[in-house]
Amino acid sequence: VDKLIGGKGNDTFVLASEFGVLYDNNSKSPGNKDFARIMDFNAEEDLLRLYGEKRNYFLKSANKQQRLLFFDSNMNGRYSRRDELIAKFDSIDGSLGDILNDAIYLI
Repeated sequence: VDKLIGGKGNDTFVLASEFGVLYDNNSKSPGNKDFARIMDFNAEEDLLRLYGEKRNYFLKSANKQQRLLFFDSNMNGRYSRRDELIAKFDSIDGSLGDILNDAIYLI
């Protein structure tokens, strides 16, 4: 698990490269031990760098404070237990509604 903490102002949290998702354990399991733990995401200022397209990702609630970001590993277009956990958001400022729309996607 990598802890990612942004500074003041705009931050880009890098979760992918041009080669693919960075937090992928390369197995059929969801990768519960291989993910980025984003400590201070501000949805009004910060961005994610992801691989592929928006439709390849699912944002789920773990509890009132924590959100989970999954990559659609099996490319079936819907969340399943085999999808790859790539990030946990521990503290989020602002609305998460647009973070996948605003993300930078690499193909």
